[in-house]
Amino acid sequence: MKKGYFFLLVSLPLLVFLTSFSLNYAFAEEQTAKPAKFMEKGGEIKERSATRQARIRQNNIMRIKELFTKIIKRYEAALNRLDKIVDKIKRRIEKLKKRGVDTSQTEAALTNCGAKKTAAQVVLADSKAKIAAINPSSATVSSTVQISMDALKSGKKAIRDYHKCLGDVARSMRVLKPKEGTGSAK
Repeated sequence: MKKGYFFLLVSLPLLVFLTSFSLNYAFAEEQTAKPAKFMEKGGEIKERSATRQARIRQNNIMRIKELFTKIIKRYEAALNRLDKIVDKIKRRIEKLKKRGVDTSQTEAALTNCGAKKTAAQVVLADSKAKIAAINPSSATVSSTVQISMDALKSGKKAIRDYHKCLGDVARSMRVLKPKEGTGSAK
C-alpha cells in the first residue's frame, strides 16, 4: 500500500471523528441555549398572563361597582317617591284638620316615619361611601361583592322600614272620620 492511501485511511476516520465531535459539542451548546430561551419566553408569557388576569379582575370589580352604584341610585329614587307620598299624606292631614278631625296620632306616626327616613338616608349614604371606597387594584371580586351586598341589604331594610311606616300611617288615616255636625257629609 502506498503511503498516501495509508494516510487517508487513518486520517479520514480521525478527521470524521474530530469534526463530528466538534459538531456534537456545538449542537449540545445550542440545545442548552434553547431551554434558556424557552425559560425567558415562559417568564414573559407568565408575566403577560398575570397582567391580563389583573386587568380582567379590575374590569370585573369596576363593573360590580357600577352595578351596585346603579342599585343605590334606584334606592335613592325610591326614597324620593316615598317623599312624594309623605307630601300627599300631609295634604290629606291638613284637609282632615279643616274638617275638624283629630289627627294628632297620625301626625305623631308621620314624625316617627320622618326619623326612619333620616335613618334610611344615612344608611344609603354609608352604602354609597362603602362602594365608592373599593379599590379595584387591591380588592378581590369576592370581597367586592360581599362589601356591596352587605351595604345594599342594610339600605334595602331601611327603605322597607320607612315604607312600612308610611303604610301604617296611611291605614291609620282611613279610620279617621270627621266629627258630626261639621257639614262635611251632604
